[in-house]
Amino acid sequence: MNGERRLEQEILASFERGEWKPPRNQKGEIARLRVAAEEGVPYQTLMASVLHKFVAGRLVETQRRIAARSSRAARKRAAA
Repeated sequence: MNGERRLEQEILASFERGEWKPPRNQKGEIARLRVAAEEGVPYQTLMASVLHKFVAGRLVETQRRIAARSSRAARKRAAA
């Protein structure tokens, strides 16, 4: 239990230092979490996993997503 409390304090301190940023691809992240929920992953397990990955610096976008988003933005600019 003490380890859990320490982790919570570390997460809170990280948040208060302004280290938490919303995902660049919020809609994509929401869709990914929705799929996990539909797969039957318990909410608390999912959130613990997401938080752990974020704190460890492993919650990142893949190059494929970044490239797709860049291409989409370029198409929007060209159409405007």
